[in-house]
Amino acid sequence: MTPLNGWDGPDCIDEGLFRYSRYLSWIRLYIEIEGDEFRGGICGTSGDIEIVREEGKWMRYATSPAWTAAGEPVLLLRGYTTWEMVYERISEGVPLDEEIETIEGLALCLERCAQ
Repeated sequence: MTPLNGWDGPDCIDEGLFRYSRYLSWIRLYIEIEGDEFRGGICGTSGDIEIVREEGKWMRYATSPAWTAAGEPVLLLRGYTTWEMVYERISEGVPLDEEIETIEGLALCLERCAQ
C-alpha cells in the first residue's frame, strides 16, 4: 500500500485491517482496507456517511454514532490503546452514480462529499 497525497496512513489498526485518515478541521475522512476490499466514510458532520461496495455496486449510507440502551456511546478498543467511536447505518443504501475503481478514486469521492 502506498501513501495517499494529503492523507495519513495506511496504519494497521487490526490484524489485516488498514486505514487511511484525513482531517478537515473536526471532520474525519477515512478509508479502510481489508484484503482486496475497501470502504470509506465521513464522521464529525451532521450528515455522516459510509461508502461501501455491495453486490458489485457502490452504495452510500447515512450513519450516526451508536448508543447503548443506557444512553452511552458504543466504543471499540483498538490495540489495547485507542478507543474508537462506533457508527451505525441509519438509512437504506443509495447507489452512487460514479464508478470507483481505486483507493485514490474513493479518496476523491469522499473529499467531494465533505465539501
